[in-house]
Amino acid sequence: MQLTSYEQTYIFLWSFLIGIILSAVYIVLVLWRVISPQGRLLLFVTDLMFVVFASIVNFLFALIETDGRIRGYVLFAEVVSFAAFYLTVGRLLIKSAFAIRNFVKRTAERLYKPLKQLFQKRMHIKWIKPRKKT
Repeated sequence: MQLTSYEQTYIFLWSFLIGIILSAVYIVLVLWRVISPQGRLLLFVTDLMFVVFASIVNFLFALIETDGRIRGYVLFAEVVSFAAFYLTVGRLLIKSAFAIRNFVKRTAERLYKPLKQLFQKRMHIKWIKPRKKT
């Protein structure tokens, strides 16, 4: 089946948008990692889930729009838009997430001791120290 130039342009623009959406999903995963660091296993699992999700999205898009045929311009548009969005908006969001996380952490550390003393004096609360993991 031959596609007209209008259909090819339509598919190209949609694949560009899909690349941006996939990049946004990946940025959300990265921000989640920044806010709550995890181990290597969870990092591997989240990346694997993203790859599976992106593969399913690409497969369904190719199946619906191009009758299952792999078109080079579709892959090109997705890769370029993913990289462009991640390297511009993504980097800014990730850097700001690090700054926000560090600010909240410093503020909590500064407020912890005075609040602990205030609650102990006013409410007679005994703080239980968490056990250290061995």
